[in-house]
Amino acid sequence: MSQFINIYLQLENESRFYSIPKNITFQLFLDFIYQDTGLKISSINYFDDESDWIFLNSTLELQEAFQSFSDDRLIIKIPNQNENENENENENENQIQNQNQNQNQNQIQNSGTKINEKMSAIIKAKDENNKIELKANENGEFSWIIENNGARKWEGNPIFVFVGGDNFFDSVEFHIKQLNPKESIIVSLKITAPSQKGRFLTFWKLKINDENIGNKTWIDLQVI
Repeated sequence: MSQFINIYLQLENESRFYSIPKNITFQLFLDFIYQDTGLKISSINYFDDESDWIFLNSTLELQEAFQSFSDDRLIIKIPNQNENENENENENENQIQNQNQNQNQNQIQNSGTKINEKMSAIIKAKDENNKIELKANENGEFSWIIENNGARKWEGNPIFVFVGGDNFFDSVEFHIKQLNPKESIIVSLKITAPSQKGRFLTFWKLKINDENIGNKTWIDLQVI
């Protein structure tokens, strides 16, 4: 297993790519970003499979983030001032919410009531490759296969939506029909490559009633 992890840093007007040791401390990581960007920061956000952008500000949280990604890639951004001010309050609210949910779940289990299985999905590139190569300003298309791989029919309002990264496409969301178990659908995205050469990443999630369902996915576009 590699001792390094690839970092994709989203800035306001550009993106940076790094490869850093997995055993780096949080402060050294912030110093590394400062040396490259000139930005003095005390915290970062990273993109997680289940919760989108997650706040972290310690070595322990950084190492946990590294360990949660099997593809050795971590997507991060610098939180704005409002996000920093509200994070502690939101974290406390989430802890209280989780405690209440656990209590309710235990009560249901103890009463012998069956808990409904959660909705689920698996999302993968149609050609099993998240990478695409285009010339500057060239038009292209990228397709995903989205499958209901659970035992429960989707309910509510399924939306496949852009959640971060570079925007080089004609639509930021797709409304999807409610799929039955084992049923799948193909979603195709029209792409226009940026005018400058380089590497561009865009990230997508399936949401049903504002809840993340299934794995995150992305397009890795190389403009030549």
